[in-house]
Amino acid sequence: MPLALTIACMLGTSVPPADPSLSTEGHAVRVIDSELGVRSGFSARVGDSRVLLFDGPPGLPTVIPIEEVIGLSVGPVTSRQTTARHRSDAERYGDDVPIAFQYLELVDGQRIPGSLQLGADGRPAWRSAWLSAVPLDLERIVKLRLDESTVVPDAEESDIVVLKNGDRLEGLLLDFGAEVEIEIDDAAGAARSVTVPIDRVSAISLLNPPEASSGTMSWFSGGHRLLSESIGIAADGRREFSADGYVTLVSPAVGGDIAEIPIEFLIASTLEADRIRPLATVPRKVVEDSGGPLRSWVPDARIVDGHHAFDAAPILIDGPATIEFELPFDRGRVAMIVERPLELGPGRSTFVISIDGTEAARVDVDPTEPLHRIVVPYEGGRLGVHVEDGGDGPFNDSVVLREAIVVRGSD
Repeated sequence: MPLALTIACMLGTSVPPADPSLSTEGHAVRVIDSELGVRSGFSARVGDSRVLLFDGPPGLPTVIPIEEVIGLSVGPVTSRQTTARHRSDAERYGDDVPIAFQYLELVDGQRIPGSLQLGADGRPAWRSAWLSAVPLDLERIVKLRLDESTVVPDAEESDIVVLKNGDRLEGLLLDFGAEVEIEIDDAAGAARSVTVPIDRVSAISLLNPPEASSGTMSWFSGGHRLLSESIGIAADGRREFSADGYVTLVSPAVGGDIAEIPIEFLIASTLEADRIRPLATVPRKVVEDSGGPLRSWVPDARIVDGHHAFDAAPILIDGPATIEFELPFDRGRVAMIVERPLELGPGRSTFVISIDGTEAARVDVDPTEPLHRIVVPYEGGRLGVHVEDGGDGPFNDSVVLREAIVVRGSD
């Protein structure tokens, strides 16, 4: 299926790539290639065989073969690129806080904000602003939040139904519609069925195993993660380059044959969803004796709330410390931007990456060089991230890892 995408860097504005009035400040389109190199421009077009990246008039675009492209993202990455407008947009869309609305999460990783709708027959469907109604299949649901104030628990041993009064029913969910039916064990250990009206339910968590995503995964403001066969631009129903300001999801995994979404909401898209993992979601552990003589214990890394490109939430590490991550693929590449937080005063630290105990990269991070992009190819199972004293004492030795991703090696 051919891919077609036009992105104007002024989000929400349709401007042909040759227009010299375009501003690049904070709105760069970043194309990530198979080597995890990043090329930036003010707009990009993705076709069935190549990507055209426009990095400023005049001149011809950079041409990147489609087989070399992992994905693309739009907007700022580091805090130094963020403006008041970006912070305002993130607050307005709820992108800088934990998810705070009704949503449906599926086994293939999709997350769809919306609301529950019951048909005339009492069967449920999920209504989204951007998709056709999604029928609710119990075998495909991971989480369903119906009340915005409820924290949805993880189902680890059984299905869970959370009621609006705070009670929890744990067992096997049998049916879901105008009423929710769940089989639970009573005090004597005997199985019995409990039926609850749907208006008394605030959340449901199901013990369905996750499955690998395939195809194109796109991230949008407001917490959306949507899977499709490809992405494109709608232009009178034809598949062609256009600048009409809409991203088209071609053959979405759920919700109809096509979906059109205003381009201002686009955060990122990967053309090979099964190859990319955000480092923030990879299992990790603290190396307890890595704090040096002045630190009796080492705190864990902190994951920043909110919605981020590729689900790659920023990772905060206070050094001296070593955090080890279990790499999800036997071989591939790890990429990240190491940033010294803006609020830190004088001081410097050394940031080191190792693979299975062997050093792979080392950079000095200080106020004069606060940003470093690191790409490390690997074959192994354990990634070590070390924040070390830079020579002036273990003070203000903190870093943030931004857009940190692991990409599986090509077959």
